[in-house]
Amino acid sequence: MLQRLRIFISSTVVDLQSERDAVEQAIAELHLEAVRSEKVGSQSISPREACCIMAQECDVYLGILGGRYGFELQEGRSATEFEFDTACETGKPILLYRKQVPEEDLDPGQNAFIERIDDFDTGYYIRDFTDLDVPDQLIQWVQQDIQSLLSGAFRDRMPEPQLQPGPPSGRRVLIASLGRSPGVVTGLYHALTQTGTAIDAVRTVSTSEFQVQRAVKAVRDDLRNQGMEDYVDVCIGPTDITNDRDAREFKSAFARLLAEAQDAGDEVAIGIAGGRTVMGALLTIVAQMEAPQGSYFYQLSVPDAIEEDGRFPQFSRLPPDRQREVLRPMADFMDQCRLVKIPFALISEP
Repeated sequence: MLQRLRIFISSTVVDLQSERDAVEQAIAELHLEAVRSEKVGSQSISPREACCIMAQECDVYLGILGGRYGFELQEGRSATEFEFDTACETGKPILLYRKQVPEEDLDPGQNAFIERIDDFDTGYYIRDFTDLDVPDQLIQWVQQDIQSLLSGAFRDRMPEPQLQPGPPSGRRVLIASLGRSPGVVTGLYHALTQTGTAIDAVRTVSTSEFQVQRAVKAVRDDLRNQGMEDYVDVCIGPTDITNDRDAREFKSAFARLLAEAQDAGDEVAIGIAGGRTVMGALLTIVAQMEAPQGSYFYQLSVPDAIEEDGRFPQFSRLPPDRQREVLRPMADFMDQCRLVKIPFALISEP
């Protein structure tokens, strides 16, 4: 059974309720678990111990910094600073968000705390936001940052995998989620093959939404034109992933593809940019628990204009030459594209 990652939301409470609600919504939409101190309930331990446990047992610490420093503990630290220090001491990944407030509304203790954690050499990169960013923009930023953390920096506190010389089967399979942008898959396949990473089969997981299924057909046609005949799309029933049931169906479909690759002794290349943000996040979580040893995440960064033209129905209106550019951007825009390869280790259940 897959464990949901726990993300601890740490901040002063009364003055940042809207922000905490937005962050919790962002986490819930990714089908992860948000931990909030005000929702824990009655416990037979002290508030200090409860805060300590939440910071120690979370998978990710997410701090929101406003103008208030908050209640100070006996040693002179605020409860939020205590939670931050505890998370750091136990090696948790850190995400920080700072609400822009007038200078006169910034408590001296909070200013000192922010200066410490924002230090250029020893601190953390902090994302700033304003009241106008709450809730919609803040939700989007938090989801992007969590997905980036899961696919990249989150591996920094895991041991490096012991890679095998090559897949026992001699095959390498590209598995990716697929939304309305066929070039996310065809462009990645083209980039991998052109840079010396041979792909022997392609598998995608998609929803039943009409435009997504148009993208599936475009992927199949272009892969065939590139000489790839072994392509299978697994279409789940929902038109979008909007609830836990949809998420479970998506994760199950992806897990089955990974299990098939593992049983066959295949090496897996995992494309993490297809479909909505939630699909990439779910795919990343399942992969880090179920993928065969020696698998890699891949992402192809392309020019903004390629992304804008690449989504159905816009893609269908493009002339054939532009469609080809969108489907295989490295062929024409190699200096503007970047193929990112990200190793990872499996997350073991406790």
